[in-house]
Amino acid sequence: MNKKNVKRVLVAIGSVILVFAAVLSVHIYQVTRPRVANESTISMCRIDFKQIITKEDATKISTWFSKQNGVVQFKCYPENKNAVFTFYPVKTNATELVETFSKELHYNAIRFMPSKEEMMKGCPVASK
Repeated sequence: MNKKNVKRVLVAIGSVILVFAAVLSVHIYQVTRPRVANESTISMCRIDFKQIITKEDATKISTWFSKQNGVVQFKCYPENKNAVFTFYPVKTNATELVETFSKELHYNAIRFMPSKEEMMKGCPVASK
């Protein structure tokens, strides 16, 4: 290959890399920017129990949550003393829902709110 062809190949490769970098930058911006919740947005919440939860308790708790407005799915983990549910934030407030649950069913439960460090480590729903 002569110098002219080498230059063309290098310019072409540089152009492709530049286009890929621009596409990647736009993608990262779109994925990481904050978004306002709309009717199709689904969020996840974890509840920690300060007491022992039996399988019967888990069934009772699951039944209660499945009847609540805005709750999509609920799963209780008695062995970890926590529960996880998905919900529509435009239909319900997770903090208020957990407080109502604690008052109505008399469980010592709090909503888990991960710190920034915990958010950086991985999924806050995972077992401790």
